[in-house]
Order: sequence, then structure tokens, then C-alpha cells
Amino acid sequence: MRSATPARVGRPRASGRIPNIDSEEDILRAAAKLFAERGFAGTSTRQIANVAGLRQSAIFHWFPTKEAILDRLFSRGWDRSLEYFERISNGNISGAVKLCLCVTYDARLVAGAEPYIQVMIVPPELRQPKFKRLLLKRQRLIAYLEDFIRRGIDEGDFRKVEPNAAAHMVLAIDEVALDAARPLTPLSPQEHATRVVDFVLNALLADRSRIPKILRAVVDQSRPIANVPAP
Repeated sequence: MRSATPARVGRPRASGRIPNIDSEEDILRAAAKLFAERGFAGTSTRQIANVAGLRQSAIFHWFPTKEAILDRLFSRGWDRSLEYFERISNGNISGAVKLCLCVTYDARLVAGAEPYIQVMIVPPELRQPKFKRLLLKRQRLIAYLEDFIRRGIDEGDFRKVEPNAAAHMVLAIDEVALDAARPLTPLSPQEHATRVVDFVLNALLADRSRIPKILRAVVDQSRPIANVPAP
């Protein structure tokens, strides 16, 4: 039996009606759409309000600045990935399998868990000092990937590469693949993740004949990512 707890409502719409879902979510979705289409600098809070169907003043009820919206968008995605990466890092499995599990999770998240997650392709504005706290989260993601790659090298699975540079490249592949390699027929999140993992393994493995064995191990360990958790 459903709870009788009343649903949350947001600020009044520009039309005067009350929204059906939280206005904060409307703002995030509208902002991500506009950031992806026009860039962060080319998007105003007035445009975000128009797309969300809100008065501009309602934006500032939830977010004091446009930068705060961008911060929330990236934090929401990166916090979820960091939680998963940490859990996998503590597992007793090989570095190559850990890397594949985390890349699969992150690729599926970016490819379709939430419509606005695709804004995670890092815009230049995010490198400004005001976003230092946020970029530290991205550096933590890279540190996990670097550790997995270093373990893979020590275990003999990966060829001898510079782990930090390789970790940056792995994350960059995931971040840009949606845009730079978008096919004419859209891929499902799982198909996108499979393509990214295949590219990463072919780039890093010392012996590519080990790909089927590693992928079988990934499947055996993949129950935690059967469904990307809701925010």
C-alpha cells in the first residue's frame, strides 16, 4: 500500500501552475540541455528558467549562481562514480578486472542513466579556480584508475605504460566518446560501455588474447552494476 506522504512541490511556474516534480530537477535538466547545446558561457539563467518553465527568480531559490548549477550536475555524477570505484577498489580481484568494472559503470552512467549526466564531458570553464573542490573529485577518479592500471602492469596483464597518463586517457575516452564517436544509430548505455571497455583493453593489454578471460571475470563480478543506482 502506498504511503500517504504528500509529494514535494517546487516553486510556481511562469504560467502560475505548481510543477508536478521538484523544480530543482527541472532546473538541472534544463541547464544540462542548454550547456550541452550552447556551452556554459553561452547559457544564461534566464534561458534556463525559460526551458524549465520557471520565473528567473525561482532559479536563485535553488541555486545562488549559474556556477552552482554546473557544480551540482558534475558532483551528482562524480559522487556516484567515486562511491562505486571505492567499493570495487576494496575487492579481491585483479587490477584489469577492477578497471573494466569501473569503466563499464562510468560509461553506462554517462551514456544514459540520467538525461543530464551527459554534460559530464568537461567544459573549459570547469578548470577555473572557483571549481577547485569539484575538480578534486575528478582527480580522485583518475587516482583510482591509475591504481588499477598500475596493478594490472604489476600482475602482467597490462603492458608497461605510464599509469597516470594512461588513467587520464581512459577517463577522457569515456568523456568524449559519446560526442566524438556517436554512431548514426544510437547505442544503448550497455553497448556504449562495451565499446569503451573494448577500446581500453586493446590499448592496455600486453597480450590481447587474454581479453575473453578478463571479460568473463568482469561478467562474474558485474552484479553491482546490473542497474546503475538512482540519484
